[in-house]
Amino acid sequence: MKDERGFTVVELVTSFALVSIVLLVLFNIVFILKNIYTRNNNQTKLVLEQSLLSKNLNEDFGDGKFISYKNITNGYQFTFSADGITKYYGCLTYDSTNKTIIYQRTDSVNGNSCTGNTISNYRYKLFANSYVKETPITVRNITTEGIGTYNSIFILELPIYSNAYKDTNFGVTVRYLYNKNLGNISI
Repeated sequence: MKDERGFTVVELVTSFALVSIVLLVLFNIVFILKNIYTRNNNQTKLVLEQSLLSKNLNEDFGDGKFISYKNITNGYQFTFSADGITKYYGCLTYDSTNKTIIYQRTDSVNGNSCTGNTISNYRYKLFANSYVKETPITVRNITTEGIGTYNSIFILELPIYSNAYKDTNFGVTVRYLYNKNLGNISI
């Protein structure tokens, strides 16, 4: 009597082919999910850096604290006063070599650098595939017909982009309304 237990070659080849197809589909799904995770993680990092930088800049520019600014190497130096008497300074610079945005607050300046006692020092290291586009930091003044008691807008722009999100600006824009006639900003 012939023993017919076991598998034929056709059955074995068919089962290996089906298992291979299932494994291929599963690996593709894992690869796609990994890419989605990485992309979302990078986007979260960019948004977090954007919000931290925006928070620090808006704290100084808010509540009428801003007095003046001047252009310095790789950025701008700002003068602020919380009470109208005591001044403190902010230096916003971009280090293109280390891909780092630096915002430093001090109690004094020396020429084109913030010196003296450091009040705070924020460093925002851009990760591998993010960059500052074109002019790193732009400051513009726009004179208008009047917005209530204000007739000018001070705009600070720091555009940050990522290769993964081609047309999305993760940078910071600070807009500050002021009355040009009061002379609270020296340009």
